Amino acid sequence: MKKSLLLAFFLCIVLLVFPENSNAKSLVNPNQTYTYEEMTADIKNLGMAYPELITYKSLGKTPFGREMWAVGVGRGDATLFINSSHHAREWLTTNIAMEMIDQYSESYVNNTKIDGYSARSLLNEVTIWFVPMVNPDGVTLQKSGLNAFPSWTHQSLIKMNNGSKNFKRWKANAQGIDLNRQYPAGWELKSGLTNSYMNYPGKRALEAPEAAKLAAFTYWVDPEITVSYHSSGRTLFWNYKVKKGNYDRDYTIAKKVGNMTGYSLVMPTSTPSGSGYKDWFIETFDRPGLTPEISYYVPNTNPPISVFPEEWRRNKAVGLYLAQESDKLWEKKVTHVNKTITTFDTKSTLNRPDPDHASRKTLKPGVYTVDATKDKWLRVSTGTVKTWVYASSFVYGEVSNVNEPLLLLTKKTLFSMPLQNKNTKVLIDQQIVTAKKKWNNWYLINTTYGDRWITDASVLKNYSPTTINETYKLLVPKVAWEAPVYTAKRTSLQKNTVINATQQWNGWIRVQFDGKHYWMRKDHTLESFNVNNSTENVNQEIVLLTNKVLFNLPSYGSNSGKSVKAGTYQVVRKMNNWYGIKTSYGTKWVSHSSAITDNQTNKINTQYELVRPKVAHSIPSGSAAVRSIPVGTIVQATSEWEDWTSVIYDQQTYWLRTDSVLKPFTVEQSTEPIDQELVLITRKTLFTLPSYGSNTNESVEPMIVKATRQRGNWYAFNTVNGERWISSASVITDYHPTAINQQYELSQEKRGFTIPSTTAESLIIAKDSVVTGKQTWKDWILVEYSGKEYWVKTDATLVPYSPQQNMSKMLSTETSPETTSEQPEVKEEKIQ
Repeated sequence: MKKSLLLAFFLCIVLLVFPENSNAKSLVNPNQTYTYEEMTADIKNLGMAYPELITYKSLGKTPFGREMWAVGVGRGDATLFINSSHHAREWLTTNIAMEMIDQYSESYVNNTKIDGYSARSLLNEVTIWFVPMVNPDGVTLQKSGLNAFPSWTHQSLIKMNNGSKNFKRWKANAQGIDLNRQYPAGWELKSGLTNSYMNYPGKRALEAPEAAKLAAFTYWVDPEITVSYHSSGRTLFWNYKVKKGNYDRDYTIAKKVGNMTGYSLVMPTSTPSGSGYKDWFIETFDRPGLTPEISYYVPNTNPPISVFPEEWRRNKAVGLYLAQESDKLWEKKVTHVNKTITTFDTKSTLNRPDPDHASRKTLKPGVYTVDATKDKWLRVSTGTVKTWVYASSFVYGEVSNVNEPLLLLTKKTLFSMPLQNKNTKVLIDQQIVTAKKKWNNWYLINTTYGDRWITDASVLKNYSPTTINETYKLLVPKVAWEAPVYTAKRTSLQKNTVINATQQWNGWIRVQFDGKHYWMRKDHTLESFNVNNSTENVNQEIVLLTNKVLFNLPSYGSNSGKSVKAGTYQVVRKMNNWYGIKTSYGTKWVSHSSAITDNQTNKINTQYELVRPKVAHSIPSGSAAVRSIPVGTIVQATSEWEDWTSVIYDQQTYWLRTDSVLKPFTVEQSTEPIDQELVLITRKTLFTLPSYGSNTNESVEPMIVKATRQRGNWYAFNTVNGERWISSASVITDYHPTAINQQYELSQEKRGFTIPSTTAESLIIAKDSVVTGKQTWKDWILVEYSGKEYWVKTDATLVPYSPQQNMSKMLSTETSPETTSEQPEVKEEKIQ
């Protein structure tokens, strides 16, 4: 359960590129009796947690079906190989290897150091390969005994164990062959020996499949250094017939590892026994090989798990130190350079300059830095990672971007790359091309075959036409060439074609026709053309019966690449059978084909009422139905064509079939004259006809208007723009005020409204103000105040008022005891 949770957790946080601070967590618990099954699960979990750093694969299965797992940690091309558990009872070395994989990966992601060694910098240059358990069958037998094996093997295993069912001393594989005595370096047949729990070398070298697979894998890894972990005794074997020229190198490395681990170096003897993995590697590859024996000496069984922390402390940096030394040895084998290359095709990449080390990644065409070569391979940098590619389809240096017009004076051969061996055998005619890239005397141009390279032979490179913006009309049919040379491919343009010239050079002009560029001689057969001077200014409509291509000029060949849908458009200019219409792209031109122009339609000014719902069309075509207009709608008809009528509805032009559904309508005959005031209590949209769909962009504020005509719930009144109609919604139609002439004094301030509605605009009339009532309607009074009229609510705050009352009030004030001696004279004058 714990393993499953860990796996789920890491699946959620897998990143394609490791962040700087990802706080990776340890996945391996090395402080336990570590089984083959636990190791397998941890390898898979590690691979999922570090997909860009860890690779794992099976080297094949043991005789009893267990996988021999190999794990690669790192992203570099130099290699180091560490293996463990050749011997069954030495399984604690698997714990060491697995902890290295775990801790080095964690340190890489977190960018930390282990005893001063940077895992990230080293593992970017080196890949450390591990086979953590060379002998999984033997380890399983030593730990789990007979229960882990089929019953038919039990008697044989007991016999090889000298009759004992206790397998704690077991050292060999499950066939009783000692794997570390199987390698062809001083191997010899031992007479009198047979399959046993220890020391039996087999009938021949590499007889055991485990040893054979490990040897084959070593050739594949091709490591600079190998480490084969064993136990016990804290010693370090490092020499087997080491050649004199390699002695100092190997001894220096072994001494450093001895100092790091505290293990005693075993010095060479005159008669080394051989047949061990380290012996075979040194003899075969002439490279350093080490065999550390971990733990204090424990005879005939496995070291206790309690010794692991101490052994880890001694060995935790060994892999990183040896990775550093492996990188040094590897770099001596490559030729170092510092060059820039440009590649032109997608390249397969390799982890090492060896076809057997192909990776799943590819290198896109581009510019790269090469820091080393080996044989026919190049090492290129892609970010922090270096990869190897085959030295083909590239040039040294960087290809520069250009935007350079070239005049090809002869036919030119196309190349897929700027390399003489990339000849496509395809020729292109003389023409003008634009170079996109340049390398030495090569140019990359765009052709009908795609981007291709040409040499600069027979190419006019100082070609520099002048930019112009001139428009011409052809007075005669005229030949146009694809290049300003008479030998170029040519075509003919018709008389009256209007063309736009964008360049001129040496008596030639460059024009555009049908999306292509041509050159023609600038002579008397060209007439200057100006849209404003050469076309007629008009103001009319045109109906396009089909979708139409838009042209920049009134001429075929100037197509803009844009189009408009069938419909009605405003024409602003005209030339012969060409019409300049307003579009969202600006003024563009259309031909008269599949179009109805003003001179083809009959202009009318008629209104119709629909006696049934009717389908409206965007153009006079039965296939262009766009909406339905409801029964009773009154529409304004503007033109007729064949059996179609164009009408205005919702400020849009639509076409209706001319039939009995269209009932003639006249305002005078179909509406009733009235003389009635209406109160508009909200802003009202104005209509040209008593019908929805005839709406205008005009509106009026809340106000009182004089209605002159009525049709049902529609009312007409005069505006500055003529007669307009409104619907009865939000309109008081029973407005019949009564005239009065009465003054009032306000006993408290009061709100006055522009119409008899509390939703209208208002102001505050001050207390004690005297107002004159003009009209009353329901519970409203129209009063005059400060020269303007306002409607106020009828209530007790309106106190009737007369001048006599005011005079009496003033006299009462003048005769009070506080009146001055001058007041009687004033009062007298007022009485008179």
